[in-house]
Amino acid sequence: MDLSTVLTEKVLTIALIIINFLIIIIGVGYIAIKNNHSNKNI
Repeated sequence: MDLSTVLTEKVLTIALIIINFLIIIIGVGYIAIKNNHSNKNI
């Protein structure tokens, strides 16, 4: 295992974690916005 291989794997892991967080945040935000719109319509 080279140092570069280890660094690449760490970077990829961190990137995946960040992408997952962004997806969750966008999903929660989208649901919150939809709920706000539906509440205003009532």
